[in-house]
This record gives sequence, C-alpha cells and structure tokens, in this order.
Amino acid sequence: MNIFALDIGGTSIKYGLFENEELVFRRETPTNASSGGEVLFETIVKLIKGNSADAIGISTAGQVNADSGEIIFATDTLPGWKGMKLKKRLEAMLSVPVAVENDGNAAALGEAHYGNGKGYQNLVCLVYGTGIGGGLILGGELYRGHTGSAGELGHIELEPGGRRCMCGGKGCYEAYASTSALVSQIKQYVKADFEWDSFFAAVKAGSLPEALIYKRWIEYVVAGLKSIIHALNPACVLLGGGIMERHFIIDDVNRMVKATIMDSHRNVLILPMKLGNSAGLYGAMYSAVREYRKQKDFDIS
Repeated sequence: MNIFALDIGGTSIKYGLFENEELVFRRETPTNASSGGEVLFETIVKLIKGNSADAIGISTAGQVNADSGEIIFATDTLPGWKGMKLKKRLEAMLSVPVAVENDGNAAALGEAHYGNGKGYQNLVCLVYGTGIGGGLILGGELYRGHTGSAGELGHIELEPGGRRCMCGGKGCYEAYASTSALVSQIKQYVKADFEWDSFFAAVKAGSLPEALIYKRWIEYVVAGLKSIIHALNPACVLLGGGIMERHFIIDDVNRMVKATIMDSHRNVLILPMKLGNSAGLYGAMYSAVREYRKQKDFDIS
C-alpha cells in the first residue's frame, strides 16, 4: 500500500511517500503561510499530484475534527486555515481516502507505533517549533477529549498576563518555551543573523548573554513539563522538533525535571523522539492506513 503523507507547519511542509509503512522519500518546502489558506491548499494539491497513492495522510497545525477532516481552529501561524474542509475537498478531487490529524496528535501516533513511544500505554508527546504541539496517548489510545481538541499543551498558562501568544491569549507555554520564542530572545539580545552552532558554542563556553538566554528558556521548558507530568503521570514524555535533536538539551531537561518534580513522578522517562521531524509524517501515514481500511470495509459491506 502506498501512502502519501504531509506534515503542515507554520514554517514548512514536510511530505513523503510510504510503501508498506516504510518511508521511501521525504522532502520539505516552505509553507508560505502568509499567502492564505487557499494558496496553501493549492500547494498541497500540487505536492500530492504526480504521486501514486492509495490514501493521503495529513498532519497539520491547528485543531482538527478528525472525523470530517475540517480545521476547526488555527492560530495566526496559518491565516485563513480555519474552516478549511481538507478531507472533503481532497477526496472529491483525488478519489482516494484522506485522513487529517492535528500535528501533535500525529507525532504522538507516529512515535507510539513506530518510535520511542512503542510499548507504552501512557505517554505525552511534545513538538517544539514555531509553537508547541502536543499529543496524548492514554490507556494505549489517542486521547482527543470532549470536543476532539485535547493535547493543546502549548497553551498551558505559565505567566498570567504575559507575552502575547499566537492563539490570541497571553502567557502561554509556547510563548516562552517554543523554538520561535528562543529565536526571538536571541535576536533581541544577541544578534539578528545568529547561527545555532555558534549560539550553543557560546552557551557551553558560559558566554553572556547567550548562557542566560538559554538558561531561562530551559527553565520555561521544564516548568511546562512539570505541570504536564504532575497532571497526567505518564510513563514516558517524548520531546521533538529540530531543537530537541541536540541531545544535550534533553539531558539538561531531564536533570532539571528530576531535581524538582514530586518523588512519586520521578520514574517518568524523558526521551527524544526516535523519528525526529518525521514523526508527524509517520502519524499521518498511520491515520491514512486506518482511514483506507475503514472506507474499504465500508464499501465491501
């Protein structure tokens, strides 16, 4: 079975083809989100066309009605995305089953079935990027919540009345602990045209203000994680996004969480995502396979 999968973020679209659940190619292209929802939809169609697929899986930023495949909420990261009927429009156009999933949920599904979350009945997945996406696997199943919008962990309130968040609120976790929040601080207090390697080299050397900026960012990352771990008591927490591929960050987070968390929660494992930035693609593929089988079974009956 061939599955074409896309992972749509505020900055880039990752896409690739799976053959029998194996990723055979992966590419990336700018989202150009500022051009609006319809232009983004046209971009998706262009990426899909020319690839022979039995089903399409889409992971996307924003809140998703997984049954209808409609975007029910999106922040300013993806203007004009709210209300987009992705599943309905793509199925009518391409005549193949389409599954649409929130990006945090997709990453959690990918890691739970193909990555470092495999074998755990209760896990939390967090992806640090433009924002912070979250997904929850509780009792071995993806937890969607009452209206299907559970897992918005990036919008835990850390600082009442604090920094403006892309959701329209203030003081959210992602306004302080996302990669974009760190970038903003570096550009403001170090320099606008920085490079990650040189920044982290300065941090390790103890240079100011780099070391202080990094320390404060890690403190915010840890603050959010402590609340999540205390609330959900997961066996495993998986951290992803490009920034988390620097494993010394995972080490720093582990050390600080274990030093300050309640004794009864200290056996939690905090690990990097095995699938890295491809976790969302794997989750989208998994959802598409399930949608294909569901529609096929329905058609046969």
